[in-house]
Amino acid sequence: MILIKHNYLFCMDKVLSYQKTIGRPISMEGLGLYSQVFSTVILYPAKEDSGIVFYRKDLEGLPIPALIDFVIPSKASTTLGLSKLHCVRTVEHLMAFLKMINITNLKVDIYGPELPISDGSALIWKQMFSIAGIKTQNRVIRSSYIKKDIYLYTNSSHITVYSNPAFAVISTMKGYENRMLAKCNFTYTYILSNKCTLSLIASRTFATPKQVLQLRSIGFFSEEHFNKGLIYSGTKWLNGPLRFISEPMKHKILDTVGDFSLASSLWYIKIVTYETYHALSSEILKVLNMYF
Repeated sequence: MILIKHNYLFCMDKVLSYQKTIGRPISMEGLGLYSQVFSTVILYPAKEDSGIVFYRKDLEGLPIPALIDFVIPSKASTTLGLSKLHCVRTVEHLMAFLKMINITNLKVDIYGPELPISDGSALIWKQMFSIAGIKTQNRVIRSSYIKKDIYLYTNSSHITVYSNPAFAVISTMKGYENRMLAKCNFTYTYILSNKCTLSLIASRTFATPKQVLQLRSIGFFSEEHFNKGLIYSGTKWLNGPLRFISEPMKHKILDTVGDFSLASSLWYIKIVTYETYHALSSEILKVLNMYF
């Protein structure tokens, strides 16, 4: 059962900085993690106030805005779409990176059902944007903020959102049943600034054998295909070594930043999570969305 409690939320526009888009078009291609389908993605500059919008060019090509209203319930990742068939899967890594570098306007054409997973992190997007560059636009970003906190919890997870001078995430993850993840049990704080945190961008997605079996049972990848991220079994990381201490924890932060980027006007918030996951983020974002 999910329980939500919140105080009255009062929102006000506040000028943050200038809107930004990509400097020139760039493209990439690769396999989706869950679909194992080969996709091509092309990113284009977009006009001010257009937002971040996906287009499934292999289908009708209708616009899919990167907003919480367009989240499609799915397992283990964030999916945006107009329906379960007309959707784009696993957008969270790209969206997190766009949030980190303050990209507000972008046209994303995709030929396929899922963004390429690359190595399971957001590092590929950093590399692509270093080629394309960033263009500062003439209009300002207007950001809303909340006056009271809102929190959502289940028996084993919770998220609380506070008003804050800067966008920040504080996350805690337990060690699960595996001693390899127990080494990653700690609290990590991330504050959005002008400099991206490389360890977050380069942190890879991860899974337990139990999670892999659950996903296989509903038709997703097989265990031998999970070579675009981290998986641990018994006493070792099968795709190790870790790139840095607590890489799984930092990937949780990356996912949270990506999910909350779908509330595009929320910048002055602090998000505190314990054992969070995509569906829980979506639930609290839907509540926040009612006030904007």
